[in-house]
Formats: sequence, structure tokens, C-alpha cells
Amino acid sequence: MIRDLGIQAYGALRHNKRRSILTMLGMAWGIATVVLLLAYGAGFESGLWIAFRSFGTNLIFLFPGRTSLQAGGTKARNEVKLSVKDLDYVRAEVPLLKRLSPEVFKQCNVAYGTRSSTYGVSGVYANYPKMRRMDFEEGTPFSEADDFTHTRVAFIGADVKKKLFSGQNAIGEKIRVDGISYQIIGVLKHVINNNDDNLNGHVYVPFSAMSDLKDTYYLNTIVMEYEGDHAKVVKALRNSMAFHHSFDPKDQRAVFVFDVFADLLEGFILVTIVLLIFLGNMRAALITAAIIPFSMLISFLGMRLFGISANLMSLGAIDFGMIVDGAVVMMENSVHRLEERRPGESPLESVRNAAREVARPMTFAVIIIIAVATYTRFYFV
Repeated sequence: MIRDLGIQAYGALRHNKRRSILTMLGMAWGIATVVLLLAYGAGFESGLWIAFRSFGTNLIFLFPGRTSLQAGGTKARNEVKLSVKDLDYVRAEVPLLKRLSPEVFKQCNVAYGTRSSTYGVSGVYANYPKMRRMDFEEGTPFSEADDFTHTRVAFIGADVKKKLFSGQNAIGEKIRVDGISYQIIGVLKHVINNNDDNLNGHVYVPFSAMSDLKDTYYLNTIVMEYEGDHAKVVKALRNSMAFHHSFDPKDQRAVFVFDVFADLLEGFILVTIVLLIFLGNMRAALITAAIIPFSMLISFLGMRLFGISANLMSLGAIDFGMIVDGAVVMMENSVHRLEERRPGESPLESVRNAAREVARPMTFAVIIIIAVATYTRFYFV
């Protein structure tokens, strides 16, 4: 029976050669389309991951602040400073923590030979690169032993090496940070940053060795990597800081807690609400909001290609200025034309006419943003 079916199938294929070829081409194209869609999805995920990985996964950043509420007889507006004692409090009282590192920051003059420039210098623990998902182009980070032995070593960002060494070998060489020598043991890969903390133009030294440059008793930041429910971690963190610094745990300004993915989600929701208010149409707001991750992907790929670090200026100009703003203008005019479309005009024709109306001013606006961003980049670099 199987043999007869095979003979009949072969005969049908020979009898209808063109139809058989077209069918096979259709199947091949269908498989290729699925593969392309899957590859596009994987590439989209990879692009966003490359951009966000400089923050790291499940990270919380704790910053000092100033009280806005009275608590326990203390007045509002009291400054809350983070200190090395808070590291012990956090370790003992906050659950679900995997890693923790203080960060003390200072702008320093960094020099090698006759070349010098001003860069941010941070004193951190050896586990800091793991939390921030830092990849090294060459060399290694400092070790846990360096956290306690006051060893003057450092790893630097890609832009620091480019500026000071111009393609020469940096590993093993000594740079002067505010006149004090630190030996370079690692160079970071060039990364896309989704924040103003430009890792490419930064120098990192062991926390113990940072005391040569600045008093390390008070901290600029405490960085924590956690696993599990972020809300539980944040609540325990606020309760711990409130108890030891005598402020109300509900006081959001006493200490600033930045939870990476929670804040990104809140930002997306806020943008959608703002778009809904201005556009007055839920579907239009959701469509415009959905453009944001795609525009960010295109922006990140372009910035990675041309070596542009992502900060408020670059992302504002490239992502929101050029792409998102255009989508908002286009969508707003489309909604307006659909609400006032003429009799006999189809919705598709209304959208096309709306697009034609704003195409020229949108193009000129994008050209202006490109010109300003290009001038700013080459003028200040």
C-alpha cells in the first residue's frame, strides 16, 4: 500500500511539474520566513539585552537622600548619608541578596606619559564587575584579596584606553590618578550604556585603595544583586535604612532606591498614560508606545556600530527625538484626520493623507536633530 502511494505521488509530481516546483518553493519560503521571524525575535532580544546588560540583572542601587517627612521627633530635610556601617546592616537585615558592593566616586585627573584627561574614578569591591555584567577586552578585574590589601591596581573603560594609549598595550602599565600610581590589570570592552554612567570613560580601583583619593567612610552608592521578589527586597532595604537613620520608611526621598526592571516597567506605563492623555485614543497610544522598544533597538544598533555611548543626550536625540517624536506626530495627525474624514473617504485614505501632510515637516525636524546631534558629538569629543 505504501509502495502504491509512493508511485502515485511520484507520478503526480512528474505530471504537474510547475505546480510541484511552486509548492516546494512555497514550503521552502514558509520555512525561511519562520526562521527569519525567529532570528528577528532573537536579534531584538539580543539587542535590548546588550543595551541593558550594563545595568545587570536584578540590581538595586541605593543612593543617599534627604528626608521629606518628620519621624521620631526629627525634622524634615535632614540629610541621610550612607556609610560603611550600612553595608553590615544590609547584609544582616535584607533577604535574597546575592552580592553587594559599595561605590565611592570622584572625578580625577588620569594621566599616562604626556597624555591626561579627567575621568570618573570609582572604588568598588571585586564582585562589582559581575553584578554590572562587565566584559573584559583584555586582562582581568581585581581579586577579592585586593579589597582588603590596599593594592593599587585598576581596570579602565575602552575610551580611557583609546585616549591615553592610542592602541598601545595598556596591561601592566601604570597610570597616575591625581598623582598616585595605579597599575592597569584590565580593559573593558566597549559597551552601549543606557544611562549617564559611561562605563567606557571610567576607571575602577579596589575599594580599599580608593582611600588614597577620597575618604571612603561615606558612600555614594550601594549596589546589590538579588534573586526573588524585588518588592520584598526593596521593602526590607527601606525598613533597615529607616531604622538605622531614624526616618519614616514611607519617606521615598530619604534614600533613593533604583530597581532597574521595576523602574523600566513604570516608565513604559507612564509613557503610555501620557500618550493616552494627549492622543485621546487608547489604540493610538498603545501603537505609539509599542514603537519605543523597536526605536530603542534601532538606536542601540546604530550607536554600537558607530561607537556612540548611550546617555540622556544621545538617546534623547536619536531614539525619542528622531523616531518616537515622529511616531507621535504621525499618529496624532492620523487620529485627527480619522475623526474628521470626508464622506466617501476610507480610513486607509485618511491615514495616507495624514502621513503626506506631516512627512515634509517631520523630515526637516529629523534633519535638524541630526545636524545638532552631529555637531554636538564632534564638537565636544
